[in-house]
Amino acid sequence: MGPTSALAVIVLVVLAVLALLLAQLLCRRRERAVAGGGPKDVVVDTLNLVHWLRRRVPGGRIGTCDILGAIDAATPGIRRAYPGRVTFVTKTRETEETPVMKARLRALYQAAAQRNGVHIHVVENLPGQKKASADHSALGRDDFYIALLAKRYRCPVISRDHYRDLAQMKKGALSTFHVYSYSPTKKTADRDFVNPSAAEFGRLRRPKTVEPGDVMPHF
Repeated sequence: MGPTSALAVIVLVVLAVLALLLAQLLCRRRERAVAGGGPKDVVVDTLNLVHWLRRRVPGGRIGTCDILGAIDAATPGIRRAYPGRVTFVTKTRETEETPVMKARLRALYQAAAQRNGVHIHVVENLPGQKKASADHSALGRDDFYIALLAKRYRCPVISRDHYRDLAQMKKGALSTFHVYSYSPTKKTADRDFVNPSAAEFGRLRRPKTVEPGDVMPHF
């Protein structure tokens, strides 16, 4: 082996050692963040989580069963990383459902919140509101509410989204909506109204996000 080849081998060994040390350092920092001064609470972009869980076996349209199944499956792993308040945010379809169907869905979400010990917020169009346009910012009421909750609880969001449409939502692209909030300690849901263009949301910014795979590496 010539001097050049020997030097190349040494460089590769040094780089490998440095990479290993860096990986160990990042792992220890993550463990300290969870066990110590890191955030205890977290908001979960539920639809984004469903897509991530289905990444290996893509399915069709996401339904309520997929959402509830994702909450049941992911909650234990999320709780290991974030032992505080775990909040899932999702939304109903753009199409109108019958009052009977809405009542059944609300009962299912309430039961899921109680059995998992989590908070679930379901964002809905206002009754009688015309169907939103196909523009993503007009459909992103769940994204807006996720950013709102992340600011309120000063915590990260589990998602692969980047929430780049917040500016357009605050400027009127997103209509007023209402939210049904399910708690593990209440028998009925709370209802809230949100106007994205209100002045109080003027400083709302994109939340800090965490990759689902960093929180649930075994999925």
